Amino acid sequence: MAAELKPGESFEGYQIIELIGEGAQAQVFKVKNVSTHRIEAMKILRSPLAEADPDTISRFQREIRICQNLNDPHIVGARAEVRHGGRLGLVMEFVDGKTLEEMLKNDRPLPLKQVIEISMQVLSALGYAHAKGVVHRDLKPANILVSLNGSVKVADFGISLQMHEARLTRLGVFLGTLSYAAPEQRYGEAEPRSDLFAVGKVLSEMLKARPDPEIPPELKKLAARATEYEADGRFESALEFAKKLAEVANLLDLSTGDGLEQPDGNGDLNAPRTTAPPPSSRFKAGSSRSSGVHALRIFLALGACGLWFLANAVTKSHLATTPKAGVATPAAAQAMPAQPAPRIVANVIKPQLAPVRMTRTRQKQSVTNVRRFEGPRTLAEVEVPLSKLLPTPPLLQAETVPTGAFGEGLLTRSAPPAPRPYRARASLWRRLGKRFERRHGHLRGRN
Repeated sequence: MAAELKPGESFEGYQIIELIGEGAQAQVFKVKNVSTHRIEAMKILRSPLAEADPDTISRFQREIRICQNLNDPHIVGARAEVRHGGRLGLVMEFVDGKTLEEMLKNDRPLPLKQVIEISMQVLSALGYAHAKGVVHRDLKPANILVSLNGSVKVADFGISLQMHEARLTRLGVFLGTLSYAAPEQRYGEAEPRSDLFAVGKVLSEMLKARPDPEIPPELKKLAARATEYEADGRFESALEFAKKLAEVANLLDLSTGDGLEQPDGNGDLNAPRTTAPPPSSRFKAGSSRSSGVHALRIFLALGACGLWFLANAVTKSHLATTPKAGVATPAAAQAMPAQPAPRIVANVIKPQLAPVRMTRTRQKQSVTNVRRFEGPRTLAEVEVPLSKLLPTPPLLQAETVPTGAFGEGLLTRSAPPAPRPYRARASLWRRLGKRFERRHGHLRGRN
């Protein structure tokens, strides 16, 4: 077991100043380069190579190789490889500032401008790494360093994946931080869009400290799209994600000072990298053009509304001057021959009547005429004048129809009979006989 490094100890031209961080497999010290007097950081394994896990050694060697190949202003640069007592170490750039995790521990929310700037600089680093074929796989606030001047750097490529190299992680084995890992990463699979999932989680965490009404819905939508469960629902690349953030910054009038850096458009990863202009200058240049397009849309919409109202007015005037079917105009009515008066057709249904039953009570004598409708006995259509239609025949239905068009017309029922005038009281049998004669006289002589 190698001896622990202590402040003031020197080896291979570096002097240990203090311990600034440690993990399960390695420690990070703040050191001073004795020859250049430059303050740097040193990450060194806890155990010697002879005692360390072979997978841990392989991953650390790959981290050294990846960091030495990545030369980006938003990625912590690698200086040299060192050894101390059989322990392997890496000297890196020292960032004087805080981690994003330490900044989020404060109760004060970050300004929206700073939230967008941090996200765009992280995406710039990831876009460069993805162009080199490197997937970080462990992006989280603790691995995002913010310097005192606001510059952002991504650190800790310890479990990063080189896409064209052999895998060190077995399928089904999870490496990373669970709360920031993409769903496919939990099953041992990772791709560039897995890092974009972590950026969406970090963006959501930066916005979480702010009251919900103060969070712009545009940023909510971007964070929700970046953290889709399916990788196909997320942004295709870090460049697309950063462009959407630039549009939101321009919409909210938040000018960011850092453009998105990207590899050469011809696909040459070794070519000098270009920096896109600030989003404010890019989008404000086309503001006049966008306003002209909006004015043209409004003009077309108003023209369409005017044409609709004009067509509606023309249609109404045409209908007012055109006679309807079956309705004669005054001039046509004079030329038409006189039509005969309509005639009345009465359908008389004569029900079969039950015999009269006599009832006698203690106070008075009465006659109950029981009529049971047992179906029509005869059905005849007779042509009678309107003046001779009486309301007394049972079930009389009068129908007014034009001449020569039976079956069409307005169905009207006959009015109820008028009340009888008062007559002098006669004997009971005479009144009963007259009532029977009046009601059933038409049945006389049938038998």
